[in-house]
Amino acid sequence: ILEGEALVIKNSNLIAKLDRGAFVAEIGFITNQPATADVVPDDTVIYIEWSKQTIEKMERSRPEIENKLMMILSKDLINKLKDSKNKDIDDEQKE
Repeated sequence: ILEGEALVIKNSNLIAKLDRGAFVAEIGFITNQPATADVVPDDTVIYIEWSKQTIEKMERSRPEIENKLMMILSKDLINKLKDSKNKDIDDEQKE
C-alpha cells in the first residue's frame, strides 16, 4: 500500500487495518494457498500490484530478489503479528 488504508475482514469481522507500507496477500503468496481474509479499501487506496508470474520472472532473472522479498514479507508478517497481539491485549484490558 502506497497511500490510504485497507481493512482486513474475516468472517464478517474487522481483524486489522493496513496502511502505507503494508503488504496484502503475502500469506497466500508464501504458502501458495487461497486468501485467508478479504481486504477492502477504507477509502481511496493507492497501491502497487504484482502478479505471481511477474514476481517469479523477476526472481529468475535476478535470484537475489527472492531472498530480499522473503525477508521483507517476513518483517511485514512479524509486524502484523505484533500488532495483532497488542490488539488482543488491549481488548482483554477493556473487558
